Amino acid sequence: MSSEIDLDLNSFDVLISRVFHQQFDQIKMYFHFTCIFTLQLFICIYSLYSYITMYLGITFAFICILCKPLYVSALARYISYLLLSIDTKPDRRTNSFFYLCFAFPQKQDHIEKADEIQHTLRQLSGNIKAAIHLEGEYNTYGDYKSSVEWTDDEGQGFSQGGLKLNNNEIVIPQMGLYFIYSQVSFHVSCKADPKHPNNQDMVHLSNTVTRWSPSYGTEDNKQYQPLLNSVRTVCKKSSNGEAASEGKWYNAVYMGAVFSLEKGDRLRTVTENRLLPHLESGAGKNFFGVFAL
Repeated sequence: MSSEIDLDLNSFDVLISRVFHQQFDQIKMYFHFTCIFTLQLFICIYSLYSYITMYLGITFAFICILCKPLYVSALARYISYLLLSIDTKPDRRTNSFFYLCFAFPQKQDHIEKADEIQHTLRQLSGNIKAAIHLEGEYNTYGDYKSSVEWTDDEGQGFSQGGLKLNNNEIVIPQMGLYFIYSQVSFHVSCKADPKHPNNQDMVHLSNTVTRWSPSYGTEDNKQYQPLLNSVRTVCKKSSNGEAASEGKWYNAVYMGAVFSLEKGDRLRTVTENRLLPHLESGAGKNFFGVFAL
């Protein structure tokens, strides 16, 4: 009798266990179906651009995955659909969980590579010294009728490292030591004026580089100060018949020196108006330049 009771109890326990597991499996199945339905609902709601629902939907997806590993593949498809359905526009893609998990690391790699390239370019550009070399001539029909007209895109002219030509002036990009140089070439006559044969004045050639700095004054009232100035005596005017008065005299006035300049300084050359018509033309005869030390 006792053994029969034990057998009935064991059978009852097995039955209760089976019923319990069946009910539990049904509950989990209903729960997962509910989660899937919730995800679909959130997809629809997200069409109204609700960010909160997206994150809640993803949270439910993780809950489903943790509760039933067998549904991982099915839920993954829904999650993929969810994540690929949102932020299809480039400007909204940063709000996507898919972007944060997958695309963002790839973009970070591209950003890091771009930073490395920019760093390399900065190193290379840092090795390039600021320099500018201008060639000039007197242009009676140009914009600068009272000075030599300079250019950096003809002949041996160039500019690099921040130094630039602006309004016939060299603009200094940053404070530092710079070597400034300039040369102008002339052809002059030493023949005395026939109306004044006794005029035996000396013939002088000159060249000047002046500087304007922000510390001098305002842009509206620029006050230039001389940096370099060179004067050369070529000859003495003579009357007809003297050998010194025959033909043209050719001479060049060169000067150069080191100066400490400030950012925004402007450099220009000054040539006497009486000498401009006697300015030589041709490559390498008139130049003006600056380079950083």
